[in-house]
Amino acid sequence: VLIDSLSGPLMTAAHSSGKIARYQVLVGGLLLLVVPLSYLLLYWGYQPEVVYWVSIAVSCLALFVRLFIISPLVRLPISLFLHRVLLPVFPVVLLSLCPAIFFQQFFASEGWKFIFTNLIALSSAILAIYFVALKSEEKQFVAAYVRKRLKRTKQN
Repeated sequence: VLIDSLSGPLMTAAHSSGKIARYQVLVGGLLLLVVPLSYLLLYWGYQPEVVYWVSIAVSCLALFVRLFIISPLVRLPISLFLHRVLLPVFPVVLLSLCPAIFFQQFFASEGWKFIFTNLIALSSAILAIYFVALKSEEKQFVAAYVRKRLKRTKQN
C-alpha cells in the first residue's frame, strides 16, 4: 500500500501529460505479472505468503518504471524524487516497524497482539514522520494545526 501511495502522484502526472499509452502498457503489463509469478511460486511449493512478497517486489519495480517513464514527460529529475520522496520513507518505515516487531513478542493472546502491535506501529510511525521525515516548516505547520484543534476541543 505504501509503494502504491508513492506512485499516485506519478500516475496523475502521466495522465496529465496526455502520453499515457506507453505508460499504461508497461506498468499495467508489469502489474499483471503478479498473478502468474505468484501461481508459479505456489506451484513450486512456496508458502502462501510468497504472494505478498511477489506483489511488493512487482510494485517496487513498477514504481521505478513509472518514474523512468514519467520523468522526461514532466521534467521531474529522478534524483529529486528519490531524495525528497523515497529517501525520507525508509527511516520512517524502519522506525515504525522495529518497535512493533519488538513489542509483539510480549503478548500471548493473538487479539491483544494485533491491537497493541498496530497501536505501537501507528504511534511510532507518527513520531517518526514528525521527527525524521518532516522539514522544520512542515513541523511548524503541524504543530500550529494541532494547537488550533486542541484549543477548539477545549472550548467545546
